[in-house]
Amino acid sequence: MRVQVELTNRCNLSCDYCIRNYWNTKLMDLPLTKFKEIVDEFDADRFILYGFGESTIHKDFDEMLRIAASKAEVLLVTNGLNVSRFADKVDILAISINRFNRSVRSMLKSLKPELYISVILTSQNIFKFPEIVRWACENDINVIATNLIPYNAKMYEKTLFVEISRKPVEICKDMIENISEFSRDVARLSPNALKLYRDVLNALEGYDLNLSYMSKNWNRILMAERAESVLCRVREIANTYGIELELPKMFADAKSRCCPYEDCIFVRADGRISPCMELAYTHPLYLEFERIIEEYTSDNIDNEFFKKRRNLDEFPWCGDCQFAEGCWYIDESMDCYGNKPSCSQCLYSVGIARCLL
Repeated sequence: MRVQVELTNRCNLSCDYCIRNYWNTKLMDLPLTKFKEIVDEFDADRFILYGFGESTIHKDFDEMLRIAASKAEVLLVTNGLNVSRFADKVDILAISINRFNRSVRSMLKSLKPELYISVILTSQNIFKFPEIVRWACENDINVIATNLIPYNAKMYEKTLFVEISRKPVEICKDMIENISEFSRDVARLSPNALKLYRDVLNALEGYDLNLSYMSKNWNRILMAERAESVLCRVREIANTYGIELELPKMFADAKSRCCPYEDCIFVRADGRISPCMELAYTHPLYLEFERIIEEYTSDNIDNEFFKKRRNLDEFPWCGDCQFAEGCWYIDESMDCYGNKPSCSQCLYSVGIARCLL
């Protein structure tokens, strides 16, 4: 079992893409006594020390690190500002980098544990990403990348991914220029259009069809494909050097979802337990339109939802649904299968968002 502990939800940076700019949550630090209880309560093989704040600014961080390391392997994700004093005390260290400048490069070269750099990919940096990976390879540093998780429309414009599945896109590519005419002819019950529509539905093999999304977002789809070509080059670079490389997907796949938190829990800075980071705090999520993700926490892990999330077939995938915008279920923070909370909009479940666990 892996236990992720948020030592604090405060931070010494103010990155514009951070969830902390878009929630209404009390800032707090996990008490040292509570941390000791958590370490003793769970038989963990790895303690993951990060959340939505910067762990290293906790006044008891050094003692917490010592306690965790005495029990299990320790993974720390940090912004790197205070990294020099504890880098040799963790098993796995990940540095989140926003600006890949010379000072960052120099600092990373001196670190000794298993090392990752963590990169958030956007339309503004995707074409510079191969340079980052090549430098990491040359210095034997692993790389994990994720897509930007958008909390408003402005952030959504900078994202690279599309939340629909690839299969419908591939099937409908040749139709996209005449999609409006095709939709009109289907509505008018044109025999030719209806036959083509039935052929498309048969070819989907159970995937949902969201023609409206494809029509409105074709430029996003093309951008996602360009981003994929960059990631292909990046894989080639990493394979040459043999470093660990974890990359996000640019298309969802409703039929191959999995929960990265299947054998992991998230403990907030107030000591409450959540199934994952995404459900830890109430916050907005913007995918074509704004929806609110409501927090779900418990004081223990002995409840149905913690078990149910392991089988994502029990949750729909809203990304492919043509009725998602204006959906009553989404407005009520549930899904059309009756689940509340729901994993039906989780970008982590389809690999679009990635986290190091």
